[in-house]
Amino acid sequence: MYNYCRLCIFVLIYLLFITALQASALTEQQTQLLEQLNQMDHQEFGALIEKADDCIIDRNFACVEKMIAKAAKFASNPEDKKTLRSTRQKLVSEREQVAKEERQLIEEEKKQAAIERRREEEQDRLDAAEERRQDAEQRRLDAEADRRERESADQ
Repeated sequence: MYNYCRLCIFVLIYLLFITALQASALTEQQTQLLEQLNQMDHQEFGALIEKADDCIIDRNFACVEKMIAKAAKFASNPEDKKTLRSTRQKLVSEREQVAKEERQLIEEEKKQAAIERRREEEQDRLDAAEERRQDAEQRRLDAEADRRERESADQ
C-alpha cells in the first residue's frame, strides 16, 4: 500500500509537470501570436498615418479625420500615440494655413476690385471730360457758323 501511495503521488506529480509544460508551451504560442498581432496592428497604424499625411497634402480634411480615427484604434504604445498627436497637429496647422490663404485671397480680391473701381471712375471722368470738350467744340463751331451767317446776312 505504501508503494501504491508513492506511485500515485509520483503519477500526480508527473501529470502536474506535464500539464505545466503544456501550459507553458501554450503560453509561448499565445505570446508569439499576440506579438504578431501587435506587429500587424503597428503596420496598419503606419499605413493609416501615411494615408492621413497624403490626405493632408491633398487638403482633404474629411479623409484625414477618417484616417486618424481609424489609426487611433491601432495606437497601442506611447510612440504611436505621439505620432497620432503629431498628425493631428499637422491637420490643425494645414487648416490654419488654408484659412490664412483664403483670407489673403479675399484681401487680394478686394484690392483688385478697388483698383478696378478706380480705373472705371477715372475712365468715367475721362469720358465726361471728352464729352465736355466735344460739347465745347460743337458750341464753338455753332457760334462760328452763326457769326459767318450773320456776316453774310449783313453784306
